[in-house]
Amino acid sequence: MSYILCLFFKYHRYKRDAVMRVFADDHLIDEISFCNDIKIKCHNHVDYPGQSIGPKNTSEVLFLPEKIFLFEIDEYYLNDRIRIEVKNDNNNYTNGFMTEFSYLKFYEIFLFPKCLLEYKNWKSLYERFGGQADVNGPEGQPWSMSPTRHDIVIRSNIMKKQMHWLEHVLGGSFSLDVPLSKKYGIVHPNRLPPKKMYLDRYSRVKKILWGFDLINMSK
Repeated sequence: MSYILCLFFKYHRYKRDAVMRVFADDHLIDEISFCNDIKIKCHNHVDYPGQSIGPKNTSEVLFLPEKIFLFEIDEYYLNDRIRIEVKNDNNNYTNGFMTEFSYLKFYEIFLFPKCLLEYKNWKSLYERFGGQADVNGPEGQPWSMSPTRHDIVIRSNIMKKQMHWLEHVLGGSFSLDVPLSKKYGIVHPNRLPPKKMYLDRYSRVKKILWGFDLINMSK
């Protein structure tokens, strides 16, 4: 089975391009250089398929980076972790002072089976794992296709202590380790507790993929 790794982040460029390398275990998936800023954009979710939580005369919007980065990875390489390495030592540090630097700010990291780029497969998963309309959801563990704030290990020579990676400015060079686990025959980007899982019909992953026109809506 193939999986899709999705990365969302804001990027501010200074002086030189930042370079990102993505690994599945020790297998290099891709290397990317960023020559332009990646800014935040308002994504309108008019006509989003499925249930709507808000009033009918309103439209839900998501403020997310203007670009999405997708990597297709064969399940063979998804055993222990995904590692994201960033080389980004670009700043104006002089005599103990720094007023400008290049940085990334992650908003989401997703990992999910490639088949979920087809809308019909979301419907099949709801039937299998009991997707609920109840805002409180059923008992058990929600199926998360993204790591929590505490799952990821971040390594950096600049940071003196471990910090949350999500929506924090990350300057300098660093690496992120995303742990992998397997449940119900599917690889997940986190360490799962031994609980029954359910799929939330309001999945943020589905909303974001639909907003970027990545889900095939044909039957």
